[in-house]
Amino acid sequence: MDLVIGEPLYILGRDCGYCHGKKDKSKKSYSLQSYEEAYRAGARPFDEYPNSSTICCHVYSCTPEIYELMLNRGFRRSGSFLYRPDLLRNCCRLYTIRSNSNLLKVNKEHRHNVNRFVRFITGQEARNKNKPFDLKTVLLSAETRTTSFRTIIGPPNFHPEKYALYKKYQTTIHNDDPCEVSQNGFKRFLCQSFFPEQYSDSRSPEYWTKLNRWRESLLTEIDGEQVEGPVHECYYIEDKLVAIAVLDILPNSVSSVYFIWDPDYAHLGLGTLSALRELVLTEQLGKEYYYLGYYADDCHKMKYKAKFGGEILDLTTLTFYRIDELKTVTDCSGLISLSESESASSEPAVSLTIKRSPVNHMINVAENIYGVQGGSFSASRKVAQEISGILGLSEFGDQTDEELWKRAEGSTIYALPLVSPGLIPLWQIRDWVANGAMRDIFSYCLVLDHTKSQHGQLFDFSNKKSADFRKSFIDLLRMFGAKLFENAKIVLLV
Repeated sequence: MDLVIGEPLYILGRDCGYCHGKKDKSKKSYSLQSYEEAYRAGARPFDEYPNSSTICCHVYSCTPEIYELMLNRGFRRSGSFLYRPDLLRNCCRLYTIRSNSNLLKVNKEHRHNVNRFVRFITGQEARNKNKPFDLKTVLLSAETRTTSFRTIIGPPNFHPEKYALYKKYQTTIHNDDPCEVSQNGFKRFLCQSFFPEQYSDSRSPEYWTKLNRWRESLLTEIDGEQVEGPVHECYYIEDKLVAIAVLDILPNSVSSVYFIWDPDYAHLGLGTLSALRELVLTEQLGKEYYYLGYYADDCHKMKYKAKFGGEILDLTTLTFYRIDELKTVTDCSGLISLSESESASSEPAVSLTIKRSPVNHMINVAENIYGVQGGSFSASRKVAQEISGILGLSEFGDQTDEELWKRAEGSTIYALPLVSPGLIPLWQIRDWVANGAMRDIFSYCLVLDHTKSQHGQLFDFSNKKSADFRKSFIDLLRMFGAKLFENAKIVLLV
């Protein structure tokens, strides 16, 4: 199967894993001005502090190709858990950011960082004096002529040495309680994934040997096989493990999952160095983009990613915009929904494919669509009742979004919102139901009840026997779009 996935979840929690509630509540936590004004006025249901709001699900098996599609819809993985924030209600606007060698503008800080590292591992100045600074040439030349520094790319397996470095990093850099940094947590977060075994553990030793020659020449395939799958790249200085890059190598990209470094080597700026190296690695593997995770313009832990250039994703239209251009037309700490029409007030149809576009003549109409008086909420409630009437799904007809604006005391699970940037709008779902497209969209889908020893049943959207699972499949469609289902064999595990 291409994808085995659990039922969609919408979780409100007390703590944002990115800002930990430390941002200025009065200025930097609201997606739009109208919500801040409603909060100050005590208007219900917006009279409580914004939530940590997450659209998510458990994934049990997923190909790199499908995960890359999910990545381009704003999702990321933590172990085998797939998630993305609700950009409307969450306390942080976390935007997918990607770059490549063409988008990177090498600056003075980058050069100093690389030259300092080269001097440390070679004992010599970088061989670029009186020449234009070429990042790729400088790094690869230094790494291939030194024996004091090496990296090894291998499967993301647990090892006590890796865990010891992880614990040192988490407790020193992130001030985690040592008692809460467990081996099991490390394994779940950075060793486990939802990629089938064929993409890591079952690789031959020869595969890994050839992959580690990526510095020597362009390496787009190994023995006729695409270079794909989760990896750990371990950094060694004088045979001591000093850093671990946790990466996903995908069909057209390299995605950074996490980076761990030894605080004793803070003077080397290994965090910055790793991103620059991974941009070079991306190019050497013939991939188009390097994904740096999430960018948050008002969160100091995430804002630094802008120094690597690149593009951030407008989820409402699946369009990437250059970050330097985007900042000329809108505040990137707020909700972004760009349109050529200033009068746009309804949720835009979400495209099947990712686009890139210049910002020229674009206007941020997020307030018109998603604000307190925006056009999306009343329209979505009407459409939800229509869908309920057509399909007999009371979950839509009876649903309101009021609870989703309240501060959660613990982790609370709700249905997906009627309105959330990046979800397929309900009007688009209604149109697909009306024109009969749903049956074709879900042609290759199965349902498997893991609590019963029975074979999976083929999901048929128009069959009354499958009605119990319609809501779950509609939610998956809203999360990931119709392109996910094109010829993909998908199992919903219930």
